[in-house]
Amino acid sequence: MNTRAVRLGQRCALSHAHARHATPRRTVCARAAATSDVGQLRRLSDAQLEQAVKESRTELIKLEMKKASRQEFKAHEMRAYKKKVAQLLTVKREREIEQGISKKESRKAEK
Repeated sequence: MNTRAVRLGQRCALSHAHARHATPRRTVCARAAATSDVGQLRRLSDAQLEQAVKESRTELIKLEMKKASRQEFKAHEMRAYKKKVAQLLTVKREREIEQGISKKESRKAEK
């Protein structure tokens, strides 16, 4: 074997060793990600789903108010709450589809 291949092999092995010891990414916003598992969301009742949507939207509005008034806030939480609201509404719509409710009827019922 030539020395260049050995050096490349060593370099490659070192980079893999470094990658293995990298710290895993964690969810920072625990409140918003508490029920981000879609399996858990599907187990909620319709009333619980509505309540969770309402709470998440309220928290989102609070964060937007902080942003508008230039107070300190955690920007990543806005994204997390938006994602949670979208997941909750998706589960809600899936249930409506199972019941045979059309998109038009669903929108009409929201108003």
